[in-house]
Amino acid sequence: MDSKSKQALLTYHDWFGERAYAVYGKPGVSHKKGMPSHCAGCGAGGALSATELGYLAFCPVCVTVAGSYQGIKVPGRMGAGWAATLTEKHAKLTTGNAGNLDAFQGLANSELSHSTVAKAVIATLLSPPDPPFMVVAFSQSSADVCKQLRVSESRDRIYLGGGSVAPINARLVRSCCRAIADQGLPQANLKKAVGLYTLIVRGLSKARTDDAKAALREMDTKYAGLSDLVTALPLYGTPEYDWVMVGAYAQ
Repeated sequence: MDSKSKQALLTYHDWFGERAYAVYGKPGVSHKKGMPSHCAGCGAGGALSATELGYLAFCPVCVTVAGSYQGIKVPGRMGAGWAATLTEKHAKLTTGNAGNLDAFQGLANSELSHSTVAKAVIATLLSPPDPPFMVVAFSQSSADVCKQLRVSESRDRIYLGGGSVAPINARLVRSCCRAIADQGLPQANLKKAVGLYTLIVRGLSKARTDDAKAALREMDTKYAGLSDLVTALPLYGTPEYDWVMVGAYAQ
């Protein structure tokens, strides 16, 4: 595990390990025979917590991330469907399952809300806190999550822990959302235009490129300024494109 992953993991553990343990108690150390000798998350040895599956075990830090998936009931790891934005002094927690919020009741300096993960993440991308901070959104249960956490040191390049470790260009997302709001173009039309422009840029075949250029010119006659807008947007299929669509057309 690299140093950036360790830094993020310790930040996460501070909230959902030490602070949560103070409320709910610590998971017990296992002495089962045949249990793995190293943590499935970070690889550390020592006193490990066993899992119901038997062939995975986690150290006291990583268990706060991956433990509940494996059967160890830790408040900080409820599986998919929740997101958090963490600073040193404040945690903003969101889940689509109102019942899961009970797992965080009593966690000091935390703000709880019932919403979707997408809405929680785009809210942070559009208006991030002062760095350093961390954003997590769990979409898959895996011990690899321990290696997929990053602390964001900038409001313009934001890491979304729990998936890819590549940063999101949040500055581009914000500027594009503002541009779309000024244009007022319906989402379906904009998606079509971006798809056409992506075909042109990627140039998969001359025939398809020519057809896309013709279709985009036709759309540009109906919507003034469309070409300028589309060329400034992220290409279809990129994470930034997906978040722009969420942020620009959020209800």
